[in-house]
Amino acid sequence: MDGVDRYRRALRSFGELVRAVPADGWARPSPCPGWSAADVVEHVAGAQRTLLSLLGADPGRDGPSGPRERWLDVEARVLAALDDPSVAGRRHATPLGEVSGVELADMSVVEPLVHRWDLARAVGADDAVDEELAAGCLAIARRFAAVLRGPGMYGPELAAPADASAGPALLAYLGRRP
Repeated sequence: MDGVDRYRRALRSFGELVRAVPADGWARPSPCPGWSAADVVEHVAGAQRTLLSLLGADPGRDGPSGPRERWLDVEARVLAALDDPSVAGRRHATPLGEVSGVELADMSVVEPLVHRWDLARAVGADDAVDEELAAGCLAIARRFAAVLRGPGMYGPELAAPADASAGPALLAYLGRRP
């Protein structure tokens, strides 16, 4: 499985949860201080628009109303961009340097993966983290720790139990209490 496949998997998992949020769930508080479930979805949708811009695709900034509808729009755009074989192989300029589409997708898995947990916690859904994705994501998070801990990003590392699997270890690394 390459970076694009991992990203598709994380994105689809997040999307499945967005589709399942009950109508009264959007205002529920998330583990992200000051953010509701809707805020988490809007944040991840915004990150997808940034990714689309980096990939040279249309980010679709004017979308439908409502967090679910905006998510569905941006999710479809990202999946379509990732289905374009030229996107994966092409080099893309990013704030972290020039990377391939596969590398960019791989570096971006953290966003839908970790925020899926946040959203699940907010709406009372299954908050299990995909262990396979978390293992690869933890290595990437450590590599880009300085960026991930920038203003408005993830919190300081918390201690994870010594026997923690990859999912809880990733969450603790990014300031969550699993």
